[in-house]
Amino acid sequence: MAITYATDEAVRKEAGFEYNTDITDSQIEAARVRAFSLINSKIGARYNLPLSDSSCYATSPAKDLMQNIELLLASWYLLITEYGNESIWTDKDGCKKRDMAISMSDDIMAGALLLLCADSSELPVNGKLWVEQTKRLTIAGSPNTDTGRVFNIGQEF
Repeated sequence: MAITYATDEAVRKEAGFEYNTDITDSQIEAARVRAFSLINSKIGARYNLPLSDSSCYATSPAKDLMQNIELLLASWYLLITEYGNESIWTDKDGCKKRDMAISMSDDIMAGALLLLCADSSELPVNGKLWVEQTKRLTIAGSPNTDTGRVFNIGQEF
């Protein structure tokens, strides 16, 4: 059993499969690990991973938040796997769960939603990969560098 933010039992319940014996424990674990990997790939751009290495993580609100995000995303993986594309636009597609999980993890990555310790201080940030949205970037060696044109993080092309 891989170490993640949520338990198999909690994911099974969130997806509504607590009495469905056709969904195996290995399917649930695979969905949970998949969700954990996606979440960490996003928040790892801002926070030191694993989060559990932080001395304040075990009793923090961040732990509950990370569990909630993983539950939402893993249950969506299970729902879409079980019901397939025919479930799109029904109450069984889990897209709202996915959208909420992705939105929260994006907000964490961007610094709009902070992972807090019990004392309301922020968990340690790594400072390596994330860039504050107020900073402006240019592509080195591009024509834009000479003209002063820039693009902003989050801008779509």
